[in-house]
Order: sequence, then C-alpha cells, then structure tokens
Amino acid sequence: MSKLTRLMNDKIKSNQFRLSNIDKALYPTQNQIISYKQGQLSNIIQKFNNVNLVQPNYSKLGLLNQKLYQFSPQASIQSHYQQLLALSNRKNQSIKVRIETSKLEMRACVGQLDALSPLKSLERGFAVALTNKQERIKSKQQVLQGDIIQTRVSDGKITSQVLRVDDL
Repeated sequence: MSKLTRLMNDKIKSNQFRLSNIDKALYPTQNQIISYKQGQLSNIIQKFNNVNLVQPNYSKLGLLNQKLYQFSPQASIQSHYQQLLALSNRKNQSIKVRIETSKLEMRACVGQLDALSPLKSLERGFAVALTNKQERIKSKQQVLQGDIIQTRVSDGKITSQVLRVDDL
C-alpha cells in the first residue's frame, strides 16, 4: 500500500470516529432519554406535592374577597347610581316646589292686573268720557257746550251732546 492510501485510510477512520461522537451527541440513546424524562417527572411531582401542602387560609381569603368587592367597579357604579337617583329625586321635588311657587306668584299678579284693568273698572260701573278727537276727558275745560262726546261703558259706547258745563 502506498503512503497516500494509508494517509487516506487514517483520515477516513478519524472522520468516522468524529462522526460517531457527533452522532452520539445529537441523537441520545434510549437510556439517556429515559433518564432525562424521569428527572422532569420528578420535578413535576415535587411541585405538585408542594402545592398540595399549602392549606388555604379561609379568613384571609374572606378579607381579600371583601376588599375585592369594595374596590370592584360594580360596587362603585352601584354606589354612584344610588347617589344619582337621590339627586334626581331631589331635583324633581325642587322643580315641583318651584312650579307651585310660580303658580301662586302668577295668580297674585293676575289679581293685581285685574284690579288695575280699565275694563274691570268699567265692569264695576265706571265710565270713560272721550272728546271727538278720542282724548280722555279729565277736566271740564276740555269740552264746551254743544260738543259731541263719547262715553265708554263696559258693554259699549254712548254718544252724547254736552248741554252745559257746570262747576262742582
């Protein structure tokens, strides 16, 4: 055999050895896989046992539940809703009182207007005398004997002629 062939054979053996080592590293044996999975299973069992050892503290759990309810948005919304209902009822009651007060004030004003109304005065028996220029007669100096005047009463007008003008 030649020297070159020997070198090539050595090189091939060396590469085969390396490949087998790489193969062992990349593809573990059945025993290695089983050993690894048993370790994982032991960790899971230990964690499960630790969880089962913890006993719930019901009094603390109750307090935490109360705090959760106290700070929950539902409790806050319910509280604000109740406040809105109360304010709405107060507002409605206030509006009713204001309307009744306004009605009473309006009735008083209507009474005053009726008392001051010229038409109401005419209904009570008073009359308004007007010159032929439709001016209200306030003094005897506004008319002369023979003038035509109109007298307004509650249900119409009376046209008259002045026969004389006298002093009181």
